Amino acid sequence: MKRRAWQTLTVITLTLFFLLASPTAVAGELSRGVSWDTTERDMLTIEGIPEGENREGSVNGEFTHYGFLHFADTPHVTFMTYVFKSGQLVLYRESISAAMQAEDVSMTSLYTEQLMALMEIYGGPILQDKQPAIDAFNAISVNVMTEEGIVVFTGWDLGDGTILYLMYVKTEDDKALYTAYVNEPLLLNEE
Repeated sequence: MKRRAWQTLTVITLTLFFLLASPTAVAGELSRGVSWDTTERDMLTIEGIPEGENREGSVNGEFTHYGFLHFADTPHVTFMTYVFKSGQLVLYRESISAAMQAEDVSMTSLYTEQLMALMEIYGGPILQDKQPAIDAFNAISVNVMTEEGIVVFTGWDLGDGTILYLMYVKTEDDKALYTAYVNEPLLLNEE
């Protein structure tokens, strides 16, 4: 009986630790080896593009976008987006589109799974205001994000200008889950 009580206490303690603690997984790392110091060449290496082979990014005003589709190395078909401003990474996003998943995949369940995973790393979400996320996305591509399009939203302030947004969004054509790391000061010229 004492052993069972000890196990229960351990589980409760660890659960509280994960919910209340807010350390980053690896100092400076956003996800998959990506950091704000990631250059366009580093990004190509992370994405498995051989040295010497280049990829042109899509230019939109002062931003250069790169996108990579992942099938085998992620649990779900995922689209990785990197956005650079003057050679500096300002946004890294992992998108899971409902249109690219098996029919039995629930976007709500995926959101909940991702929320739990992020809470284990960063603690409970602390941001509930959608407007800064809308502003960040619309700074990169005009009018792509609206408040009505965001079904569920949470966010974390990771310090040093890094904001992490987890959003379940709906558009006319699709539903998607966004996990987006944004360097707001650099993106919005606040530094």
